[in-house]
Amino acid sequence: MLSIISLVLFGIVYVSSDDTDTATILEGDDNIEDITTDSKYKKYNKFLSDDIYDCQCTTGHNTEQLDIDCDSDYISQYIQGLEEYITSNKCNQYCSNQKYIGSTKEAFRCFQAFTLLIQYHVYCPSKSANETLFHQYLTQCPDCLETHHQAAYAPECDSSLNCTDIDDQEAEILFVTENCIQTCFDTDCEESWQIIEAYHRLCPHTEITEEFDTIYDGLSFVGTACLGIISCNVPWEANYVVDCELNVNHGYKEMLSMYGKLDLIEDIGIKPTKDAAIYHFNIFVVFVAGLSLLLV
Repeated sequence: MLSIISLVLFGIVYVSSDDTDTATILEGDDNIEDITTDSKYKKYNKFLSDDIYDCQCTTGHNTEQLDIDCDSDYISQYIQGLEEYITSNKCNQYCSNQKYIGSTKEAFRCFQAFTLLIQYHVYCPSKSANETLFHQYLTQCPDCLETHHQAAYAPECDSSLNCTDIDDQEAEILFVTENCIQTCFDTDCEESWQIIEAYHRLCPHTEITEEFDTIYDGLSFVGTACLGIISCNVPWEANYVVDCELNVNHGYKEMLSMYGKLDLIEDIGIKPTKDAAIYHFNIFVVFVAGLSLLLV
């Protein structure tokens, strides 16, 4: 699958109460710590912008929750459910020029749904998204910052990468697809795998092509013969701590406090089918057990 950390300048909308439709664009708050003065941001690599907000401050889903979701048998259903929700509710109506412009609970739920989709797209090692839909929304809604799952013992991603080199993006991923899945004999496989991982982890979503993302989604990360040498890690992500009090996050955090964490079942209506299957299977087992007792 495909993912990336992205940077975009955007506006933040703050709703003053539950029963108001009036939204105010936050230009800044002198009482809130400015992101540009925070030392941890000074350690960011060249691909990151000071103005990108943290996804978690909008959805309420932290990396601990993402670990659970990404390892779940339901992750594909979560992603599909989010995509269906933002499509059926026309959630792009609440964004304009890569800014969130909504002013109601319904609008914020839409924005949370797209933001959580970004988190899954970035964090989950293996997932599949509708890349056409994803990239369409990025032309209207702001991108956000989510760290990637850290690969054990992997080297650092190459920060000399040119994210705007579209030809190289597609050449490298096509090389891996054709030469480094079934076998790993080619000496260039390790380098090419780590280059496409670097594109995926380092570059803004807006600088990665839909074609690259679509091919990346279809790669066999578990089934590749190169397993064990395909990953790289972004150095600053290992010890990254989200601070929702930063000026860039504060408006979203206020709306999160007002409307609450996004609930996939209650808010989005996702009801994983496996749960139902297990439930009915358990009922069947209980029925059979009870019947057996009666026949004894």
